[in-house]
Amino acid sequence: MLAVEYGVWDTARCVLLKRSVIERPPSQGPQLARRLADAIVEAFTGTRGASATELAFVSTRTGEREIFVMNADGSEPRPATRSRTIKAFPDWMPGGEGIVYTAYHDDAQPALYITARTSLYRVLSA
Repeated sequence: MLAVEYGVWDTARCVLLKRSVIERPPSQGPQLARRLADAIVEAFTGTRGASATELAFVSTRTGEREIFVMNADGSEPRPATRSRTIKAFPDWMPGGEGIVYTAYHDDAQPALYITARTSLYRVLSA
């Protein structure tokens, strides 16, 4: 287990804002670093940082317009959909358990679709 013990100081006011420990398995070193960055931002602003979040976006890198997901730092881009339809306007569901997006299927009329979160957001059918 990797563990980082940290303290966040406001040096202007000479105040310890937060002290904590974050632990992750060794295979999750980059995630640990992103969580640490988010905790530091939260200590100063009161709002958790966005380093450990994921972004949903449309890409044509497969030759089709697909929904992809990646880490906020641009690492680990991976497909969240795979179908030969036009997709647009991805947005996370409120709890982050899936992505809602617009797609044009059989009758070329737009409709809303939802992906379901999996462990790595591997390819999901629309």
